[in-house]
Amino acid sequence: MYAEPFYGESSFLMYRKDVFAEHGPTTPAQPTWQQVADVAAEADGAEKSMKGICVLDDDRAGSARR
Repeated sequence: MYAEPFYGESSFLMYRKDVFAEHGPTTPAQPTWQQVADVAAEADGAEKSMKGICVLDDDRAGSARR
């Protein structure tokens, strides 16, 4: 019997190295989600209209919230 999954999910974290280099937030190589949130708070507003973090979920796919 063969089957294919009908649902899959992948998660990743990306950031702008130029913002970190200019504004100084640092993060460990394998951060916890709390550490990610703390660094995002530091980056929030680093540039005009910049938000520190964007999290998407299934109910709001395609829309961002802070």
